[in-house]
Amino acid sequence: MKNLPAVYNPEIEQVLRTNNTATAVWINYAVKFIRVFFRNDKFKPTAHDVVTDMILKIHLGERRWEPDKININTFMYYNIRSHVYSLAKKEKRLVSTDEYNALSDSFDNKYIDVYHISKEEIETTQDKNEMLEIVHKSIKGDDLCELVFYCMREGFGVNETAEYLGVSIAEANNAVRRIKYKAQKALK
Repeated sequence: MKNLPAVYNPEIEQVLRTNNTATAVWINYAVKFIRVFFRNDKFKPTAHDVVTDMILKIHLGERRWEPDKININTFMYYNIRSHVYSLAKKEKRLVSTDEYNALSDSFDNKYIDVYHISKEEIETTQDKNEMLEIVHKSIKGDDLCELVFYCMREGFGVNETAEYLGVSIAEANNAVRRIKYKAQKALK
């Protein structure tokens, strides 16, 4: 055991040595989240890189897994989702919306006229976002429903969602039904 990081986590090493299918499960999580959050091919991380990053972050102490409190697969599921989502957000920020205007010696946002939003639209959007958050909380813990919900929020249809997530159309439809059922209960 040479060159171990300052905050070495022996529990994760034990899981990796004893559970041969753990990394395959985590890679599958990463593949699904990459399909959901990355729609362009400019910069798309590989699932192996995402899982390796997460294991390294656990070893370095940046992510803390406490085996007595949470199952490793649940821990990795949420952390992989968070990591892929943050990578996708960083990718979207790489495109600058500001252009330098030499005449006024300032920066102008090239989308300012296109994306102007009225007060009514903002209030409507806030109401919709609050409702979506309630629905999201109601499906918490149902992994497939959460993935389908993210896809639907991104504008995917059921067939597209099934294709992106690598599940059957029937499974995607069942997840949509569960989302609707839980949403109706939560929004009453």
